[in-house]
Order: sequence, then C-alpha cells, then structure tokens
Amino acid sequence: MRAVGIIAEYNPFHSGHAYHLREAKRKSGADFAVVVMSPDFVQRGEPAVFDKYTRTEMALLNGADLVLELPVCYAAGSAEYFAQGAVSVLDGLKAVDALCFGCEVPELENTVLNAACGNDTQPDIGTAYPDLFWKTAKILNQEPETFKAALRFRLADGTGFARARADAVQEYLQKEGDGAAFPEQFFELPNNILGIEYCRAILKFCPQMKIIPIARVGSGYHDSRIQGPFCSAFSLRKVLLPEKDRFGRDSIREICGCIPPNLYDIYASSAAKMVTSDDLLPYLQQKLLFGERYDDILDISGDLSDRIRRLRFACIGKNFEEITEILMTKHMTRSRIRRALLHLILEIDAAQTERFRADGPAYYAKVLGFRREAAPLLHEIKKRGNIPLLAKNADAAGKLTETGRAMLRQDFKASHLYRGIRALKYGTHFRSEYEMSPVVLQGNSDRF
Repeated sequence: MRAVGIIAEYNPFHSGHAYHLREAKRKSGADFAVVVMSPDFVQRGEPAVFDKYTRTEMALLNGADLVLELPVCYAAGSAEYFAQGAVSVLDGLKAVDALCFGCEVPELENTVLNAACGNDTQPDIGTAYPDLFWKTAKILNQEPETFKAALRFRLADGTGFARARADAVQEYLQKEGDGAAFPEQFFELPNNILGIEYCRAILKFCPQMKIIPIARVGSGYHDSRIQGPFCSAFSLRKVLLPEKDRFGRDSIREICGCIPPNLYDIYASSAAKMVTSDDLLPYLQQKLLFGERYDDILDISGDLSDRIRRLRFACIGKNFEEITEILMTKHMTRSRIRRALLHLILEIDAAQTERFRADGPAYYAKVLGFRREAAPLLHEIKKRGNIPLLAKNADAAGKLTETGRAMLRQDFKASHLYRGIRALKYGTHFRSEYEMSPVVLQGNSDRF
C-alpha cells in the first residue's frame, strides 16, 4: 500500500486541483492521496472563501482519500513555517512515501495543457526542476558562506529579502557551475517558492520522502481571468468575492467551466454564506483601539508594533485592504501585514508558537474527512504513526500532551471565530468544534 501526500489550501477547489490529485496518484503509483489542508484561515492572512469542511468534501469528491487539518499557526504563517508544519504532519503519519506539489514551468505550459485535456502528449518536467528544488533547499538550510555574503550584499543595497535571497541563490548556483541551465524566473514564482520550502522541511524532518513536482496547468497563480479549463484560485475568488461582497446567480455560470461538475451545487450553496476579511474588522478594531503594544504577537516585530501603534487611529473606519495599505512599507509586504493582522485578531502568541516549532512541530493529525475506501490507510496510520490521529473532536484533548492541547485550543478558537462570524452574518446555526465530525464519503457522491 502506497500513499502520496499533498499540501493545499483549496481556496477554493477547482479543476486544476482535481487534475493535480489525479496526476499525483498516477505519477506516484499511490493507492491513496493524503491531503494536509489549511483550516478556516489561509496563508494570505484572510478567511478561506469556504469553510474547511466544505473544502474537505470538495477534495474527497475529486480524488482525495484522507484530508487532515493544518494547525492555524502554520496555515497562516510564512512559506517556511507553512511548509514545516504541513510536512511534519505528513511525516508523523509514517505512511506517506512522497510529496506531490505544483510548480511553475512556463515553457511547458502548452504541453501540459494538451495532456490535461486528453491529447497524446504527456507533461514531463524532466530531472532539472526536481534537482533544482533540492539544490536550493540545501543551500538555504546549510547557508554556505558564499551564499550568506551574496545575501548580505543585496540586503545592504536595499533589496527586499525575498528578491535578495533568490538572487543570492542564483549567484551561488552559477558560481558552482549549476545555475546556467535553470530559468531565472524559477525563484520568483509562488508555487516554486513553496516547493523549495517543502524540500527544506523534508530535508529537516524526513529525508527519505520523495518529491513529485507537477507543472502548473493553465492560468498563472495571479491571473485574474476566468478561462477554462484551468483558471487560478485567485480568479475564482475575484468572482466569488466582488468589491461589494455580493454574489450573483450569474457567477456560477461564469465559473462553471473551471470547476468539476460535481461541485456546482456545493459552490452555489456555499457561496451564499461566505466570510470575508472585512468581517474581521470589529475584532481588529478592538485590538487597535485598546492595545498598547503588539510585539508579543507572531510576525509582529518591534518595528511593526511601533508602526501599528503610531498609525492605529488612521486605520479606524477603513476596510481591511485599506488598513493593509496604510501599514505596508518597502520591506513589509502585503501578505506579511495581512498575516500579522490575522495573528493579532486570533491572539497567536509568538513565544508559544516558537515552542510549538521547537518541540514538535506536529503534535497530532486532525481528521477533517476521509473516504470509507481509505480504511486500510487509516489502519496503517494508527499502527505506524508517531502522532495521534484525531477523528473525534470532543475526545481529542485526552490524547495529547499539554503542548498539543494548547495548539488544538488555538485551532478551535480560530474555527469558532470563523463559524461565529458566519452565524451572525447569515443567521445560520452555530456548531462548535466539539459538535463537528469528519466528512465521510462512500462511492462517488454519498455524504454520511
């Protein structure tokens, strides 16, 4: 029995994700696909457009066999910590042979698209890209002196950290004689950045795990156009979350070419009760009005804390995007500010999170859903895994260490906030995490 791991947000799930799941199983030869998925808040520092149980059902209906929840302190963290948290969950199962992730290979787009649409040509990114992921990961983990010198030079010149690090890696590879064959844009593309961080985490926690990069199909990561069959999650969010936060009936027709047909009804019902970043404003405003210092919060440095305190009154009455713009600087990106504000709202303590990372970083694998056909996989995980598999939320705390219970309380708190906002906004019934059960599917479409 073989299992392949996938790390995802599915924000929201679309046809490209379904393609990725199919290819992950095909290329790995795996019997099962295990997904570690972000909860109700995602790495961009915002609420997911659909709640975690809805996205779990979408994934199970389209190729996933087991969906596990990524703890919120990692899900809403930087790429490095997002990867560390997710890879450590997969490693803790002791049942996953390989990690399959998407990567951007612009020159192969047409080949991949043809294959995805059923033509004869099969996509193949060869050995160069996987090799480059490993090479880059080793450089960043080991930080050789030549690389550190190049990085210091660029940072001193005023270059932003991400750009400076990419340039320093490229320079190091070229000096080693390996950089000439690799496209320069490799280091600038979002999925590639995450892929490098996955490899860094694998080298740290489970060096025996293999990687299977799959070339991204169709639209680019930031492409806002709806064009089938494979559009970006960003373009779907633009349709689902228009400026006035109103979702029209025509929206489903607009995006139906980009989502699996078995999700049309789920999209239509779920899109009527979405949570947005602006729904967080009352909670953020309270922190801004009554807080005096913020540097005990994850991702809020002393400099950012001072900036928030100095500009907090200018943020009152603004929407979430306007607040982000007010706080941004040349060296503090939009995503960094959004994550910091989300951590402030969720009260994610920096010192506690560092203890999580130092001692774990994974203390459990919380089940969001599974297919009944995956029973052999669940049995194998229970037999071999070195972290508890949590299926019943009400009984979960009793299986954990004190540190694990602290992390789980943080996860529950975040989900309760998300679900509470939705209940207040739409008049839906509030159910706590203690009342929730995993999504269980049997066959192609039954929900139990």
